[in-house]
Amino acid sequence: MNFSASNLSESERALETLIWDVFQTFFRLQGIGRNLGMVSDEGLGAWNLMRSIAAAGGEAHVSQLAAERALPQESVKKMVEQLIEQGAVATAKNLNNPREAFLSLTPQGEKQLSILSGKIERLIKLLGQNLDTKALQQSSQTLQDIQQRLARLSTS
Repeated sequence: MNFSASNLSESERALETLIWDVFQTFFRLQGIGRNLGMVSDEGLGAWNLMRSIAAAGGEAHVSQLAAERALPQESVKKMVEQLIEQGAVATAKNLNNPREAFLSLTPQGEKQLSILSGKIERLIKLLGQNLDTKALQQSSQTLQDIQQRLARLSTS
């Protein structure tokens, strides 16, 4: 049975297939991530969130992290609170916005991120064998283009 709209162009149908494949891959990766301790029971990615906090160099905050993920602030706040309880994330005063603290990884959080990154590296090495580099780069570029278009749609 065909569930797609019948009036799609060839490129639109290809995009529909890509989106379907991304969702299917995401759910499988999420399941593996949960088994590896990289995804919380709520489905939020600890590894991804910690990586973003580390990349921000001590200037990440909940609303920024939520906006980057197109998630409700409450969802991100809950995950950040779990990471704080685990001792992986620390807060610092934000003089520009006292209601929203800056977030940074603690030494324990850096160690946890390193362990999780090692797990994802092993998974990538397992999955990445004999894959076409140029095809992967093109797929990544296509997904980045779609992300930018989605971001424009969500702000208009």
